[in-house]
This record gives sequence, C-alpha cells and structure tokens, in this order.
Amino acid sequence: MLPGTTLLGGRAPWEMNWRQPSLAINAFQASSRKDARNIICESAWARVGIRTVPDMKEDEVGKLLAAALKKDPPFGVTVEVTPETTGGSWYTDGSAPAFAAAKKALRDGYGKEPVSIGCGGSIPFVEPFSRELGGAPALLIGVEDPYSNAHSENESLHLGDFRKATQSAIRFYAELVRATPH
Repeated sequence: MLPGTTLLGGRAPWEMNWRQPSLAINAFQASSRKDARNIICESAWARVGIRTVPDMKEDEVGKLLAAALKKDPPFGVTVEVTPETTGGSWYTDGSAPAFAAAKKALRDGYGKEPVSIGCGGSIPFVEPFSRELGGAPALLIGVEDPYSNAHSENESLHLGDFRKATQSAIRFYAELVRATPH
C-alpha cells in the first residue's frame, strides 16, 4: 500500500479478511445473457453468503439477514428468501503439536519457511468434525501459488508444487508420529 493509506474498518487487513464477518453476493441474475438489455426484468435472484465468526450463531444470522432483505423492498417488489445451508465457524489454536509438525514438513518439502495465515474459518464441515473429535485443533493446509487461481473456473496446480506437496505430506505423517505422545 502507498504510504499514508488509511484502512477501512480500523483493523489489520489480515483480520478483516479472515476473522471478521463478511457478506458476499456470490451470484446474481436478472435475465439471461441472451436477453440482457436495458429493461425491467420480472424477476431476479441472488446467492448470498455470510461468513460467520466464532461469537455468532449462524441460524440467528440467517434469520436477521432474511428479515433485513424483506424489511423495505422497492414498491411492487416481493422478496423471497430460501435458506440453503449453514455451518458453524471455528477458530483453532496453532500451538498444537500437529502445527509444528506441519511447519517442519512443509519447510523440508518446499525448502522454504512456510507461511501461516488465518483463513477458512467458515468451511462448513470443519467445526462439527473438530467438535466430534473432542475439540481437536483443525489443521488445514492449502497448497497454491499466485497462479493457482484457487476456486476459479481455471484453477490449476503446477506439477512441481504437487510434487513438493506430496513430499511434504509424507514428511508430515512422520513428523506427526514424532510430535505426538504415544
């Protein structure tokens, strides 16, 4: 960022990106691409997602969003909300032995110091899975480079990164055995 840039929200960028709630419109359609023109469409739809954080109740947040969307629609507009799925947020302690084992394995596999970032805190299956395992810390490892285009229609993984990730995974299992009490 340029010197003197003021950040919105008063928080560090990593916190805004990974630890604060967010609302995203993932898709929107008012007409077909073929029929797109300067007209008023009879209907439209949007897929909206909310990232919840550990102090939020996802069912309550969904009800609040639905109420807000229905509260004051434009004249002649009816708003219908169809909830699809919810998933609990989670946050994990990175001091568990598995995290140290993963860092060593990734360092050995890639030949560089790994970078830990906080993301993925609203992946729906992680919180219940961790809870059912007695609160075991969730360790998620994403392998990508800037050209991976993660989650896009042209996502890819360089074969060299795939090889290094495979080597790191093998090393991780060995490190995990050494790092955990028997």
